[in-house]
Amino acid sequence: AGRVGAPARARSVVLPLRAAVPLLDLAERGLPEEEPVAQRCVRTLREAVGAAGASAVLVPAALIHHLASFRLLGPHLRASSRWRSMHADIEAAIAAAAAAEEEGEEEE
Repeated sequence: AGRVGAPARARSVVLPLRAAVPLLDLAERGLPEEEPVAQRCVRTLREAVGAAGASAVLVPAALIHHLASFRLLGPHLRASSRWRSMHADIEAAIAAAAAAEEEGEEEE
């Protein structure tokens, strides 16, 4: 698996709810309260989880990028038994978003 970050061109990422809920918990506990971008990330993720359908949430790709820049996502989580499955789900969602974006470009 590669480095977690926003897909190059994708505008949004569909995260499985099983990854979005622990990511929200991690963001609420780990992001600085005084940082406006961090708090926008928490609000956006909270709203997405709150509006979630049965199994997935749609989040802006920029949100994934911001969380990675705050080190809430990255290789250090892959080594953690607590966060490994969440990290794998997020990486898979990013790969799917990037593939869908590339496929959409080929059709144009």
